[in-house]
Amino acid sequence: HAVHHSRTNHLTEGETHCPDQAGNSVGSAVCRGIRAVGGESAVGVYQVVTHLLFGWPAYLLVGATGGPTRGVTNHFIPTSNKLFPGWRWKSKVLLSDVGVGVTA
Repeated sequence: HAVHHSRTNHLTEGETHCPDQAGNSVGSAVCRGIRAVGGESAVGVYQVVTHLLFGWPAYLLVGATGGPTRGVTNHFIPTSNKLFPGWRWKSKVLLSDVGVGVTA
């Protein structure tokens, strides 16, 4: 898991968030439109809202914004041997799930 997070925020080698390169996605076009109408602050609000309400949950549940190395992953059901090698990591994830459940 430490290896998984060791390249966090690296634009091309990251495992936890690999954003599209500028100008290469539908999201870039949306941001250009928002910027034209509402300015830079509106783009910031849009980014925060979409990341927190959609991006982060999608990443935790299916690895939606993660890098290609580990493929589809789920941070709550430790079936991926690449992300959670061995029973020790898997048991830690399941114990963490209990903590999340108790907190919720």
